[in-house]
Amino acid sequence: MVDEDEISNRNINLASAVLKYHEPRLLTAEDCLQDLTARQDLLMGQVSRQTDRLSDAIKHTQVYEMITQTKIYQNKLLRLQKEMIDLSERSQKIKVR
Repeated sequence: MVDEDEISNRNINLASAVLKYHEPRLLTAEDCLQDLTARQDLLMGQVSRQTDRLSDAIKHTQVYEMITQTKIYQNKLLRLQKEMIDLSERSQKIKVR
């Protein structure tokens, strides 16, 4: 019969062998994952900056559209004022007659 110390030693030896076999690949995988994480952080920062730029561009576009609409409405207002002055003058002439 095999005693417990021998079983324990075999388990330790087996664990050491498995660790020696897989450790280089695991270390390589760890390095790759760290590199991937660093690159992912860099990309996330770039995407965040691009999102901010896009938001700013959209805001500027909306401001430009508002300015354009303001000019259009200002022109309409001026035309209405001229028409009202013209109508007022006509009504004054009609009253005089």
